[in-house]
Amino acid sequence: MQDVHWSAGIFGYFPSYTLGALLAAQQWQAVAKAIPDVEDDMANGRFERINAWRRDNIWLKASLHSASEIIETATGAPLSAEPFIEHLKRRYLQA
Repeated sequence: MQDVHWSAGIFGYFPSYTLGALLAAQQWQAVAKAIPDVEDDMANGRFERINAWRRDNIWLKASLHSASEIIETATGAPLSAEPFIEHLKRRYLQA
């Protein structure tokens, strides 16, 4: 019982962790395409352009559309595992 949710019997959180990881990877891919030097911003503690992208493409639409509509409109594709798989490969399989 390593996770606090397990001992409380709240197993529904685990699929939402995965869904959040998929959404985050796909959003990041779209942000990086829209703002090619975004990693420089992050390295220097500047999040204004990232937050502006998220505000315009995600946050302002949150109460108007479904999550699947928002992610497809924001990223140009329906939710997919591919951006997350690419992220994992870059992060863990780099030599």
